[in-house]
Amino acid sequence: MNVLTRKYFDDRRLARAFRATLQNVLPGGLFVSGRSPSVDPRDLRATIFARDADRLTIMSKLNGGSEEEDLILEAADTILGAVDRDD
Repeated sequence: MNVLTRKYFDDRRLARAFRATLQNVLPGGLFVSGRSPSVDPRDLRATIFARDADRLTIMSKLNGGSEEEDLILEAADTILGAVDRDD
C-alpha cells in the first residue's frame, strides 16, 4: 500500500515527505495513506483525506486509520493552516 510509513522512515523525513506531497494535491483532490502489514485485509489501516483550497479533511478511516495520520495532519496544518480533525 503506502511506503511512507514509520517502518521505512523516521518522523522528520516523513513530515518532509508529507508536506511535499500535500502541496501537490490540488483542491478537490484526495490523499490516501494506509498500511497493509499482512495479506489479511482485516490488518489494513487507512485514512482518506480530502483537500480543498485551505483545508485538509478526514473523509473516512478503515480499521482506526493510518498510523501516520498525526504527521499528515501536522503537515497539512503547516502548509494549509487548517485541518478538520474528527477526534
